[in-house]
Amino acid sequence: MDLNTQTLEILKLISDTSECLCHSKVLFPYNNGDKDVADRILTGLMTCLVAAMGDNTKLAYNILPIYLDSNKDKLAGADYKKCSRESMAYYEKFRDIGARVQFSSADWEDIMNEEFADYIIASMKAEASNEGHKAVLDIVRNLVDISKSYTMSEVTIIKRVTHKKTIIALVAAVTLLFAALGSGAVYTYNLKKRTDELSTSISELQNMNSELISTVSSQEEVIASLNGQIDDLNDKNLALDDEITEFSSYIEEHEADIQVAEHIETYDTAGEEGSGRFYADNYVVTTSGDDVTIKVTMDFYGTCNLQGDNKRISAAWDDHFTDNGTIVVTFTPVKKGATTFHFFNDQNSDTFDVLVIYM
Repeated sequence: MDLNTQTLEILKLISDTSECLCHSKVLFPYNNGDKDVADRILTGLMTCLVAAMGDNTKLAYNILPIYLDSNKDKLAGADYKKCSRESMAYYEKFRDIGARVQFSSADWEDIMNEEFADYIIASMKAEASNEGHKAVLDIVRNLVDISKSYTMSEVTIIKRVTHKKTIIALVAAVTLLFAALGSGAVYTYNLKKRTDELSTSISELQNMNSELISTVSSQEEVIASLNGQIDDLNDKNLALDDEITEFSSYIEEHEADIQVAEHIETYDTAGEEGSGRFYADNYVVTTSGDDVTIKVTMDFYGTCNLQGDNKRISAAWDDHFTDNGTIVVTFTPVKKGATTFHFFNDQNSDTFDVLVIYM
């Protein structure tokens, strides 16, 4: 399927799910829920899930503009701005929840789903109950599973059992690059909205022109003036079409840069450094295509693991440990972008994160 077909498929899913939520007597025992609010909440949620769980930022960028465009007949002026602003606010809230819980435990996805369900219930002002929470949680889990189907990317998990002492290393990124999802999606929609407004103005002027020709033949100068305005508006419309095409190409070209920027932002707010007993010699690593390494130290017996959040970078353990319990971890770049690796062990709660960036 092409990008627009996938987007329309997601918007249909959002609309159907909103109807289900708003007509649930468990959530709304007296009056139905507000579907407009539900649509905006789920638009923010699916934008977050497609970008994060599906690793498909190009498709995620397309959801909000097409959603707003499909509702342009009932959105005007302040209503359009409010809808755009609220949808992006919900996206940012879901993104922040996901970033916060991602490294909380091995079952972080279950924790994320639970918090998403609670946030949806609170945002829709629905009835809070165990039965209602379970119903929304089932819907969230289904949307998470569906979002994963929009990409071939999977989570990479690498595990190693050590003997006396084990070392785990992760790598973290150093460079802030390009703007985040929210600004790109809103900017693209603003350009399209301006184009639609100009097209509407052209149609109105053309209708006026026809009426003047049939009823007031003497007003030739007025008609000529209106025709000139139509030509000017047509020129502006073509210029805006070119601007939209250029901006879409720019987003596609810099997809990896945007993905790196999002990883840096998440690592900056949620990344963990090691303890005095379980740590790496470097927590941020960059490469332009060559393998890079770090050293990891663990000064107690046990098993240690590392987990990457995507397959852009692969990781491999060295075969031997030094006498002081240090081992080398090698990172191999596969696809430009960034991967955050989470290190943990089975003896205590010590963990740390390493961000690896391939530019």
